[in-house]
Amino acid sequence: MKKRIFSILLTLALLLGTAVFTAIPASAAVHNYGIYVGGIQVNEDNAADVLGDGTVSYDAATNTLTLSGANITELHTADIFSAGVYAEIADLTIKLVGENRITVPIHDGGMPDGSEVAVASTKNIEISGTGKLWSNSYVVTGAQDVVIKNCEISSDWICLSAMGDVTVEDATISGKAGLISTMSGDITLKNTNVPDGGNFVGLYTETGDITIENCNMTIHGAVVDDDVIVPIAVGEGGGSFTVKNSVLDIKGNMYGILAPTSAGVFENVSGKIEISGAAAYGMILGGTASMTGCDLEISCRATEDAACGICAMQDIGIEDSKLKIDVRAADKESALCIGGIESPNTNVDIWNSTLELTASGPNAAGIYANNVKLNHSITTVEATALATGKGFAAGIAAMQGRALVSGGVLEVLVTGPVEHEGPATVGILMDNAVLVPEFIGADVKLRGNMAICAAPDLTIYGRDYEIVASANINGSEPVEYNKENIATYKYLHIHPFYTVTFNANGGTGTMDAVENLYGTFTIPENGFTAPEGKQFKGWAYAADGEIISETGFDVHKDIILYAIWEDISATAPDTTPEENDPNHTHSYSEDWKQTADEHYKECACGAKQYKGAHIDSNANGSCDVCGYVITESNDGALGAGAIIGIVIGSVAVVGVGGFALFWFVIKKKSFADLIAVFKKK
Repeated sequence: MKKRIFSILLTLALLLGTAVFTAIPASAAVHNYGIYVGGIQVNEDNAADVLGDGTVSYDAATNTLTLSGANITELHTADIFSAGVYAEIADLTIKLVGENRITVPIHDGGMPDGSEVAVASTKNIEISGTGKLWSNSYVVTGAQDVVIKNCEISSDWICLSAMGDVTVEDATISGKAGLISTMSGDITLKNTNVPDGGNFVGLYTETGDITIENCNMTIHGAVVDDDVIVPIAVGEGGGSFTVKNSVLDIKGNMYGILAPTSAGVFENVSGKIEISGAAAYGMILGGTASMTGCDLEISCRATEDAACGICAMQDIGIEDSKLKIDVRAADKESALCIGGIESPNTNVDIWNSTLELTASGPNAAGIYANNVKLNHSITTVEATALATGKGFAAGIAAMQGRALVSGGVLEVLVTGPVEHEGPATVGILMDNAVLVPEFIGADVKLRGNMAICAAPDLTIYGRDYEIVASANINGSEPVEYNKENIATYKYLHIHPFYTVTFNANGGTGTMDAVENLYGTFTIPENGFTAPEGKQFKGWAYAADGEIISETGFDVHKDIILYAIWEDISATAPDTTPEENDPNHTHSYSEDWKQTADEHYKECACGAKQYKGAHIDSNANGSCDVCGYVITESNDGALGAGAIIGIVIGSVAVVGVGGFALFWFVIKKKSFADLIAVFKKK
């Protein structure tokens, strides 16, 4: 892991670590400041207009150097650095107004010399304001602590290199070659946009923490002179790695996120990680890995070595997340989507998540750990063992402890060579002679040369189920399940039956639960009565949830559907002469008043409230609001008089036979319907 990963960064560390800034010689005048801009020393006499063009000024009282549309091309040399802005005073603030540029010479190869930079400082420095600063070299180098606020910093090379902490807040930073490196401090990015993280250095701290919050980050690492470039890295002496409420777009060579001694915390993180190279690791963490509310795609392609999506030396916890992981190893090593690397003692615990895992290599596994627990999650695994490696493939590999699937769905397809020391492909593999897989109310489908390593414990399943077994991987020619024949099954499918219940959620009435469900469920019409002044809007999975737009869904667990009600738009009461009586107070009827076209509640004075047209959203023939039985006469198609006219006209013109054809065949009505039309009117 050490090898040559950080050769360019170590070169920078050496440069920074050995830097000895030469003290600025004091002039005869005591009003000189420890700042140079464009090769000019800032003093009391020129502070108001340092360059003489109105673009640079210095306020000694606030220790603020203002750049306002400055274009700096001259450098000041101090020991190993030449800088457009050079400072050795503490707590300097550089305020940016408008667009500012600091340009250093370009040497052979089209790159700046690492000793020629935009801003060099021996102390703490802050860059803020509402403007921009661009440089073709390092923007800030050598400073102890660096703070970037509210402004935009961009570089054709690397943005920031420091000895201490680097904090970026409410800003935009862009480095075509790289972003931030620090040897002994923390890196903190908050509310920051990173449109271009470069291909040389992403985020690197040797001994500190990395924290990313509310950021949109693009970091594309690449190979430079055969060295491995890591988009985000915490050195072996570093601390924690945390990402919250952010979007990541990461590309790297061999590693995406590397923190060999650190824990990783991911909360509400979305985006993608794409890694390629001799080896390919999406992320490697020396401590625990925790993911909550994430939506990530991870792709790893290795040409010579192993490939791994999420690997940790300690436990991995995933909750309320959606992960799509695709890893492809070379023909010599292993491919692993989630699990412990060099440490089978890792435990993987997954809750309420959706995982789509694909692995291909001489050895391939979806999840590999000591204990593997899938809780109320939907997990699909496709693992392929390459024949050239004569390895194995497993959907779930629990090497020392439990393999538990509690609720949710697990579907595994593993393929590979048939001849092997053991089963070449196994849906669930365990290396513990005492324990067996545990299924609790879960929908589990396993397909492989061997579906499962041992008969599962079904005594704890906890509900009615159906089990299908077959000696064919596609499930054809099913046989009666017998645990004594478990080694012969290439297909094993056990699923529970589910129940959907209905909650009136403030309405009245009852709806029977639908039991013994498996597969697709079609949502029924509402059978509850709406609360006063309400009408049915739709179904939701929670009492205050969003309306389900689909007509049905696949059932993976017991479901409660909640009726959601909405207010009926109240209309202003009709005015009557009695309303002019100042002592009159409206008292509306409790029962609905109805006509063929509308409903309302009426006061004794004649005023009407909640007046509106009949609504039949569930097409059950009755108004959702007042219960009025709707026929075609009041459904907006034909009035009663029109129907009677059609009846009479039809009889007169074509006779009884013609009317019968119209009414009973074309309209598909009954005698009762015909009688009802006349009775109602």
